[in-house]
Order: sequence, then structure tokens, then C-alpha cells
Amino acid sequence: MHKSIRNILLLTVLTPIIFILVWILTISKTINLSKENKQVEKKLEKLESAPQQVSSLEQQLTQLDQLIGSASKDIGGDKIFRTLTEEISKKSSIKIIDFPFQSVFENNNYVVNTYMITLQGAFFDLLKILNLSEQDKRIGKIVSVEYKVKKDLKTKQKRLTMVLYVQTYTKKTNNL
Repeated sequence: MHKSIRNILLLTVLTPIIFILVWILTISKTINLSKENKQVEKKLEKLESAPQQVSSLEQQLTQLDQLIGSASKDIGGDKIFRTLTEEISKKSSIKIIDFPFQSVFENNNYVVNTYMITLQGAFFDLLKILNLSEQDKRIGKIVSVEYKVKKDLKTKQKRLTMVLYVQTYTKKTNNL
């Protein structure tokens, strides 16, 4: 009987130790390899779909080039000024206060022109001009609007001004 208790005790102690050794030597490695295999399969799926994504991005780039090229070819300071003058002539309370400068930024393939236009008038008329300018893309993209109230010292009246920041994009032409 003494020998059977010893065997049971030995079995009770050795079983967890053997299980831990088996886990460390085989099962944990198998689980890690399985996880790594799933990650590699996901990467492989991404690589297989890469040509489709590249062609999709190339199509989007071509569409963007067409939009920028066709919409911005003839947009310049004169065209923006003429378009705004036409719209403003319909609203008698709006005045063009300032059309001072054009800021030019050149990227690898594009030239970005930014115009700062200051208008003065009634709030709702300025909003209508802003809305027309945003909806009608003939003058470029309106990137910012700033409203200011200035007090005229001569007449002691407050004047509302709106500063429009308009950007046009043109594709750079390489004249070699």
C-alpha cells in the first residue's frame, strides 16, 4: 500500500510538471506560429489587392488632374475680379474694398495661387455673395472667410467687411 500512495503522489507531482514542459516545448510555439501565419496571410491578401488599389488611385489622380486642369486653366486674378464684379453689380450695397495681392505657392506638380478679396456691405448681401461664390466654382475654391466690423471715424458708423481667401490650382507645365 505504501508503494501505491507513493505512485499516486509521484503521478500527482509529475503530471503538472510534464504538462508545463509539453506546453513550453510544443503547444505555445504552435499557437505563436498560428498567429504569425494569420498575420502573414493578411499581408499577402493586401499585397494581392495592391495592383487594384494602385489602378484605383491612378484613376482618381487622373480625374483630379482633369478637374484641376479644366477648372483652373483660365482662372486668374482678372477672371475672379470680373466674376465678383458681375455678381456685386446686382447687389448695390456691396463694395469691393481691396483686391491687393496674390500669394503663390509651388508644389511638385501644382501652383497654388491665393487671392485675398475684401468686400464691404450688409451681412445678408455678403452671405449671398459668399454662397454664390462657393456654389459657382468659376472663381476657385474659397478656403477661408473672415468678417470684421470697423468703425468709420468720419461718419462714426460701423462698417462690416468680409475678407475672402480664394485659391486656384493650376498644373505646372514643364517647359524644358
